[in-house]
Amino acid sequence: MTLLLSILLSFFPPALADSLLGTWQRILVTTDETTGTQETQTVLRTFAPDHALTETVVYEQRVRWMNDETVLLRFRSTVSGQWVANGRDVLLRYFHRTLEVRYEDVSFPDHDVAVQGELRHAFEKKNGKYLRNYVDTMRNVLRNYFRRNSGSAILDVAFQGQQFTATLGDEVVAFQRVD
Repeated sequence: MTLLLSILLSFFPPALADSLLGTWQRILVTTDETTGTQETQTVLRTFAPDHALTETVVYEQRVRWMNDETVLLRFRSTVSGQWVANGRDVLLRYFHRTLEVRYEDVSFPDHDVAVQGELRHAFEKKNGKYLRNYVDTMRNVLRNYFRRNSGSAILDVAFQGQQFTATLGDEVVAFQRVD
């Protein structure tokens, strides 16, 4: 823990910090109206007692491929950082150099399980370069995002049961406890 983080912790009561400990999930579904691509982002933020922060996001993209085939692509990003409670706000510090992004798999929802392996193998063989480029682009975008947003805050955290709401930028977001 850094000296600044230790000093900040000594000034603020632990109520928010104690309530925040654990893993929280937020699911965001968006659809690109021009391409029809639907993306689901499942964000998992883990707030550890030592003020370590881990943020994992699973990206699932449902796209139309050749011959109008539905394809579900799955990617995962993970980044580490630190957090500190400040009144009803939580300050987040991301270590963008810890960012990992990887392609996980592809599936074909319109086909039964028996043909999934063959389709996956053919898709990955044909589109390997596309997938590598996509991961590289995603990594660059996320690295810049975490670099710019390190030191940001989620504001006005309020707990209700197994959920908390907070202001993030211009929107109110909700996270559900998952542990």
